[in-house]
Order: sequence, then C-alpha cells, then structure tokens
Amino acid sequence: MKQIKLTSLSQVRTLLQSNEIRPSKAMGQNFLFDANIIRIITDAVEPSKKDAILEVGGGLGVLTEMLVENAGWLTCVEKDHKLFKILTDRLGTYPNIELKRADMLELTEDCFLNNPPNKFASNLPYSVGNRILVDIFNWEQPPDTIVVTVQQDVAERIVAQEGTKDFGILSIAAQVEYDVHLIKNISPTSFYPAPRVKSSVLKMTRHNGRNRHRNKPLLMKLLRLAFARRRKQIASLAAEFSDEPYINENLNNVFSELGIDLSTRPEQISAVQWREIVHLLSKPS
Repeated sequence: MKQIKLTSLSQVRTLLQSNEIRPSKAMGQNFLFDANIIRIITDAVEPSKKDAILEVGGGLGVLTEMLVENAGWLTCVEKDHKLFKILTDRLGTYPNIELKRADMLELTEDCFLNNPPNKFASNLPYSVGNRILVDIFNWEQPPDTIVVTVQQDVAERIVAQEGTKDFGILSIAAQVEYDVHLIKNISPTSFYPAPRVKSSVLKMTRHNGRNRHRNKPLLMKLLRLAFARRRKQIASLAAEFSDEPYINENLNNVFSELGIDLSTRPEQISAVQWREIVHLLSKPS
C-alpha cells in the first residue's frame, strides 16, 4: 500500500474514500489525525519492548503504528471489516502484532491469555467506550496502565470525586483499581469527522497490591443497586439483599464500622470506602 500520512486530513479523507468507508456514527467512528495529540497519547502509554499492549478500535492505524514500532507485542482489535483490511495491509507484516477482527464487547480476558496485556491504549469508540472500560476494570488481572481517549463528559465522570453530580458507578469502578488523571482535553477539530462533543485523554495507573480489591462481582452488584436509587439513604440498601442473608444482616454493621452514617447517600461514599465495604463483606464469617 502506498505510504499514507495519517496526520493529514486530506489523506485521511482520501484513504477512507478509496476504500468506500463512510464513518459510522452508530459505531462511534471519529478518526484522530492530530499529530500532537497522537504524540501525547503515545508518550502517556510509554510503550517499551517489555510491554504487551492491547488496543481496541485500531481504525486506520495512526496510533497502532506508533505502538507496534515500540512495544514488545501489540494486540489490536478492530470490528469493522474494511478498517481491518486497511490495518492488515498497512501493518500486518510486523512480527510483533496480532490483528483481531472482533467486537471487543464479545471478548473476555481469556481471549488474551497468550499475551496478557500490561497496558491498554485506545481511541475508544464513543458508542461503547464506557462498557469496554467497565469490562476491563473487572478483569481478574486488568492492565497496569490504561490510556484512552473518551468523550469529555465520560472523562469527567471517571475522575469525579464523591459528593459531586458526576460521581457514580463509572467513577468508583475506575478509582477502586486505578489512580486516574486527565491529561488533556481535545478539540473536535482533531478528528474526522469532527464529533459534536469534546474529548479527553485519560491515564490510569493501577494501585499497588495492598490497595487492589478482589471481589469485583460483589462491588458491581452493590453499586448497581445503590446507584439505581442514588437519592435514597444507604440504610435501605441491605433490604435489596434479601436473597443473601450474610450481606442482608451485616451490611449496616459494616457501614457503622467504617464510620459511614446510615443517612448517607451512595454518591457521598468515596471509592476507597466502597472498596473497604466490599473487603469487610468478603471476609469469612
């Protein structure tokens, strides 16, 4: 394939047109071409020959190429068959890349056992970015580093602190596992086609072993039940576990042990406190 400069808007358009690709709004296809932002993302990932990196939504390969040239191994997942062909034609000869044509929402952690990723990098599709992130947060061994481009409002929810309107399940699911940092907000003009919303680059670094939580299914069940009724006081949450006697009988005691008043609402409880709640509920009786 003729060398294409994917940081040139005109060449990005030409490549898409020549392959009869019309960016799909339903699939959240907005192609990043801003060289400065691509450099910022790559610098945040810090790819090295020691790394196995997972990228989701390779698109035309602008970030993929930067990663594969510096990583020990790169697994790139792309759902769109036309984009997958472009990736294969452009980058398929690299010896340290595996290109998977698949829907990331249908893949599990076990699909990457041959080269378990210690880093995850992605310009996440707007349409499914949240769901992909939550899935990865809940892996048994999630990546140590995550660098993603997401909608700005999603980024604000991920970094939000307790007591704010943006704080919720996504904030807690990220923060119980990672230190989260907003690196840069991105103008819509950095993408083709330009989305109607602003975007942000986030970097997440996994906590050390002592601060990692283990019972992820229980955490997610607690959060979904609590935030389905976020304006209610947590005193009533135990009643939602009528089919789980141990939690039903001990949840309010755990709140008290942690100094959390039963009149507190879910969004007023920090990610660290939610992690401790799950830890105490997971102890053998």
